[in-house]
Amino acid sequence: DLSDRGVNGREASGDLDAFIYSNRGIFRPSETIPVRILLRDQLGKAKPNTKISLRLYDSRQVKVATKLLTTDKSGYAHSTFDIPVSASTGTWNLELYTGE
Repeated sequence: DLSDRGVNGREASGDLDAFIYSNRGIFRPSETIPVRILLRDQLGKAKPNTKISLRLYDSRQVKVATKLLTTDKSGYAHSTFDIPVSASTGTWNLELYTGE
């Protein structure tokens, strides 16, 4: 118990927990964003064969791409997004949806 040290941990996720990551945090127009996903249930167990929808939004919150993926037996999925040469600069967002 570390409660006396101001350590709270993180809020419990819902039915699924997704860890989404890339090789770096800043990308330029015309580059490719590699995206990797680990999907787990409430107990931290892999969610195999789960259909995932990824939606990429630019800095103006305009949806610029959608990908449909399925996790493998370890709950892992990956894809890439090509950034157009004319892409807006600023913070882009990636949203993940499942059918669960």
